[in-house]
Amino acid sequence: MQVRHPGEMPHLTCRKAYLVTSVNAEGCHGPVYAIVTSDPSEAVDAVAASLGIEADRLSFAGFLSRRMAHHLGLKPNEVRLI
Repeated sequence: MQVRHPGEMPHLTCRKAYLVTSVNAEGCHGPVYAIVTSDPSEAVDAVAASLGIEADRLSFAGFLSRRMAHHLGLKPNEVRLI
């Protein structure tokens, strides 16, 4: 029987559902998008790439609960308009 040591196990990344919103020149917030990634900056970059806009026009807005993310059927790196 082969024994696995903790150092040999692959590290799983912790993913969370983040909310990202667009911000216009006047500072008003636009639509809110949900995405499951490993950190907020990655979430902003992924939404920017998906929408074809610059990341500095987006802002991190908060988190989405695991229950709500599951209910919406969010998959990793899938951008969903909320």
